[in-house]
Amino acid sequence: MRILRDYQKDLLDKINQNHHKKICVQLATGGGKTVIFSELAENYQGRVLILVDSSELVIQTSNHIKGAGTFEAKDDFIPNDKVIISMAQTLRSRIKKTPEMINDFDLIIIDECHVLCYEQVLKISNCKVIGFTATPVSNRIDKYFYDFDKKQMYKEHLEGRIEFKKDFYLSDIFDDIIIGIPISKLIERGFLVPDENYIIPVDENDFKFDSFGEVSNSEEVFDVKFQMDVLQNYLQFCKGKKTLVFTQNTNLNNLLYNQFVEHGIENTLMYDSINETEYNRSETVDIFRDTKGAVLFNVGCFTKGFDVTDVEAIIVARRVSSLSLWIQIVGRGSRTTDKLFKDKFIVIDGGMNIQRLGRWSEDFDWKDKFWCKGDYKPKKEAPDEETKDCENCGQLMNIKSCLCKACDFNNCEIKDVEILNRIAVKVNTVGIDIDKIIRYSEGKGKFFALKVLSSQVVRMFNNISKEQFERNFYGGVKRILDTTLKNGYIEIIKSDLESSANRTWQKQRNIVLTQLKKKYDIQ
Repeated sequence: MRILRDYQKDLLDKINQNHHKKICVQLATGGGKTVIFSELAENYQGRVLILVDSSELVIQTSNHIKGAGTFEAKDDFIPNDKVIISMAQTLRSRIKKTPEMINDFDLIIIDECHVLCYEQVLKISNCKVIGFTATPVSNRIDKYFYDFDKKQMYKEHLEGRIEFKKDFYLSDIFDDIIIGIPISKLIERGFLVPDENYIIPVDENDFKFDSFGEVSNSEEVFDVKFQMDVLQNYLQFCKGKKTLVFTQNTNLNNLLYNQFVEHGIENTLMYDSINETEYNRSETVDIFRDTKGAVLFNVGCFTKGFDVTDVEAIIVARRVSSLSLWIQIVGRGSRTTDKLFKDKFIVIDGGMNIQRLGRWSEDFDWKDKFWCKGDYKPKKEAPDEETKDCENCGQLMNIKSCLCKACDFNNCEIKDVEILNRIAVKVNTVGIDIDKIIRYSEGKGKFFALKVLSSQVVRMFNNISKEQFERNFYGGVKRILDTTLKNGYIEIIKSDLESSANRTWQKQRNIVLTQLKKKYDIQ
């Protein structure tokens, strides 16, 4: 029996009460979109078609809905089940030949509706449509031609029509949007874990970008300079944690993978569309899921529909132009798990993505900022080029340019990034959550909870050198033991967790001190 959380019930009620024909529903990754639209599909009075955008999601979604049928590329006909699940791409290719097949459905549910691979389906369907997404935003820019006399937009060019470009918004397709609970609230309520972020300052002027704002994948750019030392960042911040690494291209994916293997990092895996390994995609995912502390390199393969809950670290060794993709990538580490105690996950950003797009856990104003910009009114005059003053001669130059044509002054030769030696700098800290430790230890007792607490305190010293530890032993080290450790110890002892005997504070303190001395090889 499916049990809905209160915010899921509330969102489902809002959907059922909304009478618009085409509705977009926003809910954060990990909030349970699949649970909600599965409940919606099972109880809908009529046939339901659910469109997803990967073969893995076809199987995953069908497992959530009792008696659901699937329609895949190998199938000749759509089954007669009340609920059918299909890849949007599969259905799109079929309705080119037999468009009438879409008329058998009363409701179409679209998962990841921001991906925009379903428009052809909507053009020939007259039924109700509900699209689900964590990020109702699109990077698409449409080209069209405007006739100022008739005040109309056209797709085709004719004499008298002027070419323009316009940002595409999901409100161009959907009539209304329903906003779900934000990520910060899901974290507060323990449904997701918080993100601890690290950034690596890089100089973006070293890279060339394609028309989509992504870093070009050409060999020329690949050979220029890769400013992030993925291996050293992993060793310093993520060693031993199950880690997903997202890289810019298949060349870089292979290079970094080989670095890890040569360094002796065990259980290092790789998957992309070019490089061959001994495992296929599903085998790679299964090994990663079942192996403690595994590392998986990929090029945009595991951004959604990836249900490995014990991922503890995300390394983004690339620039991401899309807010949707950024949130999908980082969200792979946000799931709660019963496989281990997971109070946070690490995010190492090697593409200045946090500065441009924001932290994963920020509360985004989806409706007012990203959903719709109102009526678009083109101007006959092209917008003025954005300019800035050259720092050398004072002449105007393009704001995005590095080289001033008037004096050849290059103001992009900034070497400050080298000072940090390509190692990440912490953006925010996630403290030890004693309540979460106690909840995690239910049924296991106080000694187990104290063991988890001890390991968390020892982890606080992961980035502290032996010299720093010894120098600050009677200062910062003692302060951590007498505050963080002692406060946690008191809360655990006072809790309702079962225990055959209570350990004294002095005993607990000595246990952690012994662990720390062992960590730093101090007698």
